[in-house]
Amino acid sequence: MRKLFSVGLATLVLFTTLFSGVAAAENAMDVEQQQSAPFSDVSKHWAKTDIDLWGNRGVVKGTSGQFQPEREITRGEWAALINRIFQYQSVKDISFSDVLSSDWFYKDIQVSVSAGYMKGNAEGNFNPKKPITRQEAAVTIAQLLSLQGSEGLSLKDSTDVATWAKSSVGALVKEGLMKGYVDGTFQPAKALTRAEAISILNRAFNLYGTWYGEQGTFGPEDGTEAVKGSVIIDKPGVSLQNLDIAGDLIIGKGVGDGDVYLKNVTVRGKTFVYGGGEHSIHLENVVMVTVIVNKLDGTVRLVAKGTSVIQEVTLQTGANVETEGNADINRVNLDSALPEKSRVILAGHFDTVNIEAKSLLVQIPQGSVDNLNLGSTATGTTIDTSKEASILNLILNAAASLIGKGTIQNATINSTGISMEQAPQKVVTGENVPKDVSVNIGGLDKPAGTITAPQAPSPSNGNNNSGENNDGNEENNGDLHQPYDGGTWYTFGLNDEVFSVSQTVYVTSPRNGTAYILRGSINDDVTLIEAAVQAGQAKKVEVQANVRTPMSLTGFDYYYYYRIVIIDANGKFSYGREITILDGESVALSQTSFVHYGTEKEYFEIEFNRDLKLVEGKDLKTSVTLSTYGSTGFSPMIDEDQLTIVRNKLVIKPANGYLGKSFQFKLLADNVETLDGEYQNMEFISQLKNSFVKVEMIDPVVTNNSLTVPAGTVLKFKVNMETTVYFVLENTWGGIDAYEDEVADGRGLKAIVPEANLNDIIEFNTANLVPGKYKIQAWNGHIVWVTLTAAP
Repeated sequence: MRKLFSVGLATLVLFTTLFSGVAAAENAMDVEQQQSAPFSDVSKHWAKTDIDLWGNRGVVKGTSGQFQPEREITRGEWAALINRIFQYQSVKDISFSDVLSSDWFYKDIQVSVSAGYMKGNAEGNFNPKKPITRQEAAVTIAQLLSLQGSEGLSLKDSTDVATWAKSSVGALVKEGLMKGYVDGTFQPAKALTRAEAISILNRAFNLYGTWYGEQGTFGPEDGTEAVKGSVIIDKPGVSLQNLDIAGDLIIGKGVGDGDVYLKNVTVRGKTFVYGGGEHSIHLENVVMVTVIVNKLDGTVRLVAKGTSVIQEVTLQTGANVETEGNADINRVNLDSALPEKSRVILAGHFDTVNIEAKSLLVQIPQGSVDNLNLGSTATGTTIDTSKEASILNLILNAAASLIGKGTIQNATINSTGISMEQAPQKVVTGENVPKDVSVNIGGLDKPAGTITAPQAPSPSNGNNNSGENNDGNEENNGDLHQPYDGGTWYTFGLNDEVFSVSQTVYVTSPRNGTAYILRGSINDDVTLIEAAVQAGQAKKVEVQANVRTPMSLTGFDYYYYYRIVIIDANGKFSYGREITILDGESVALSQTSFVHYGTEKEYFEIEFNRDLKLVEGKDLKTSVTLSTYGSTGFSPMIDEDQLTIVRNKLVIKPANGYLGKSFQFKLLADNVETLDGEYQNMEFISQLKNSFVKVEMIDPVVTNNSLTVPAGTVLKFKVNMETTVYFVLENTWGGIDAYEDEVADGRGLKAIVPEANLNDIIEFNTANLVPGKYKIQAWNGHIVWVTLTAAP
C-alpha cells in the first residue's frame, strides 16, 4: 500500500530526454495493448522489451528518436521517474542547499522526500544532478515497497556495499528486482543507466500491482477475484467488476475527463482519484475505506450508488460527490489543502461533513447532511442549500455565509461574522461566544438567542394532489437563489433549479458579463464554451449587473445536469449553478430514476422526464403501494404518509420514517400524467430496498457521530434492527471474515442482536483493548467512531 496520501500535485517540467507519463510493468493481468516504440538505438539492446513497453505507454521519451539506454540517470531524474510510475503527488517543504525552487526537478524532490523514499545527506545536500548509484537505487525501491531484507549477501563484493544499504540490497536481490553481474559482483557504487533504471522499476511494479491501460471490462462475471497488491487505472472507459483489491486503487491522471466504472469492488487500501471528469467515477456496490480526491485540472464527479459503503472521502480539490439509493458515505472531509474559491457539490445523504478549507463554495442541491461542521480555519466559506436540501446539525466555528432555501434544523454559533439567508429551526451559542452574539439573518443583524425560524405551512396529505402549483408555464418571480459578489469570486441569482424546455430561466448577475447554459460536462474554458454555443450545445446571453435577465431553453432536451455560468467583463468565471431541464410536450412520459434518501426520516423520489400531475379521479395514497418485510403483496399507503408531486418527482415520505428491511414500492400504471394530459405513466416497481441499521449510543452520549473515551470504558448502545455489531479498529474493512478475524484475534468485540432483543442495551467492555482508533459498526448499518485513549 502507499505510505502517504496526496496533498499536492507534483508538476513536472522535464528535459526531453527524461521520462513522462505514468508507467507500470507487464504482467499476467496487464491489459494494455503492445506497440513498437520509435527508438532507433534499442533494437538489439538487452532491455528492449522494457523500454518499448514503457515507451508505448508514453512514460519514456528520447531525443531525435534515440533513447540513449547506456546514459547514466541522475538522482533528480530517478525521483521524477518513480513519481510518474507510482503516481506519488504529496509534496513537502525542503531546504537542500543545491535544490532551487526554479529547478525543473524541485517539486519531484519535494515529492520524493514527502513519500519517504529519498533524502539528502548530512551536509544538507540532495545532489540532484549526480548519477544515482545502484545501492542508492536499491534503498529507494526497498522503501517504496516496504521490503525487509538480510545483510547476509552472497555477492563477491558484498563488503563494498555501504552499511546503510546492505539490508535494502539484500531485499532487492532476494525478490529478484536487482541482480548481480555475470562475474558475481553487484558493483554498489556504480552509476545506474537509463536501461537499468527501466528494467528495475519494471520488475518493481510487477511486485507492486496491476495496470489497466485500455478501455474494457475486467473481472469475473460471477464470484469475486482477489487482486494482490495495488491497482492503477490510467485510461478512460475502464470498468472493474467483482474484484477484491488488497492494496490501493489509483485512478490516474491518464483518465483525463473520462469515465471509470467500479461494480462490486472492495478496496482494502486507499483509493486515490487523480483523474476523471464531471460525469466520471461511478461506484456501484463498492466497499472502500478512504477515498482521496486530488485533481487540479478540472472537477471530478464521484457517484456512489446501490449498496456502496465508503468510510471516508477527503477532497483536496473541487469535486461533485453524490449518493444514490442505499449508498452510504460516512464522512466527507473538505481538506485544508483545497484551494481558495474551490467549489464542492454534495448531493444525497451524508452522515458527517467536515469543512477545514477557507473561502469555499459548498453547494447542496438536494439530500441531507446529518452533521455539518465548519472548522475554525474555514473562514469566508459559503454554504448554498437548495429547497430540496436539509442540514440536521450545523456547527459554525468561523465566519461564513449560508444562502439558499434549504432547511437547517439546529445551528450552533461559535463565531462572529455569520450570515444566513433564512433562519434555522433552532439556534444555540457555544461556550466561547457571548449569548447575544450577532448573526445576520436575511440582511438584519439579530442576537443569536432571539432567532426563530418562520412557521412553514402544513404539508399536503396527498389526497387528490393534482399538481396545481406545477403547471410548468408560469415563471417563478421570486428567485430561489440571490446574487452574491465576494470580491475574489461571485455567484448569481436564479429563479429555480428545475425547468421544462417551455419555461424561461432568469439569472441576476452582480457583474456585467455573459451568461451561458451548457451541459455540465463542458469545462470552464472560454474556447470550449464558445465552441459549444456554435455547435448548438449551449446558449449565451449578455447580462448587466443586478438586472434580472431571461434565457430561453428552446432547443434543449431532458438532462438532469445542465450548468449555468457567467463570465464577467474581465473574463472571471462565476461559480456555476446546476439545473435540470425536463422534456417538452412532444416527448412521451418516462420514469428515469428512483432515489432513496437515508436521512433520520427516510424518503423516496420517483423521477420522470417531464412535469407531472395526478390523473383526475386518482389518489396518490392508492396510486402508490408498499410491500414490507413479512407482508404478502403490496398495500396502499396510510393516511399519515405524505405523498406529493414536486415538478417531475413523486415524493414519498412514509410516516414512520424507517421501513426496515426488504421493502418495495409500486406505482400503479396510469395514475400520474404530463401536464397536458397526453401521456400517462407505466407501472413501476422499485428494487428491493433495505434501511440502514441505526446505532443509538446510550452511554457515553455521542457528538457528531464520534467520541473519545479512555480504554476500559463500557460502551452502551442499542440498534433498531436485527444485526451483528462489531467493535474493531477503524481500518478494518472488507467482508465479514475480516471482522470475525479481528474478534478471534482479541483485537475486537462482537455482539449478535436477534430481533427479540432489539430493546436490550448492548455493552462493549473495552478493558482488554489497546488505545487506538476504533469503530462501532452494525453490519449493513451505521458507524460510530471511537477513539480509545490510555487508561488513567
